[in-house]
Amino acid sequence: MQPQNARFAVRLEFRLALARDANEVWDLDNLISPTLNAMEGVFGTRARRGTPQSADDRVDRIEAAKRLPSADETVGATIDVWVIEPD
Repeated sequence: MQPQNARFAVRLEFRLALARDANEVWDLDNLISPTLNAMEGVFGTRARRGTPQSADDRVDRIEAAKRLPSADETVGATIDVWVIEPD
């Protein structure tokens, strides 16, 4: 299936470092949006004028979480993507 015809489900798990100060707080939506925007290699690009953008409008399901890493993990993210059929 070509990206332009596919629909997607995405699972995101963000492992965040402890905040250094009260201003360093990550809202989950502020983590999700730039991550999906950076995934044009997976979703393809939107047909539009101007700067190309990720076709993240093809994402029909999102599961996301943020947490501190355990002792044996590093800060970062795990991203899982599936091609799905629309409901």
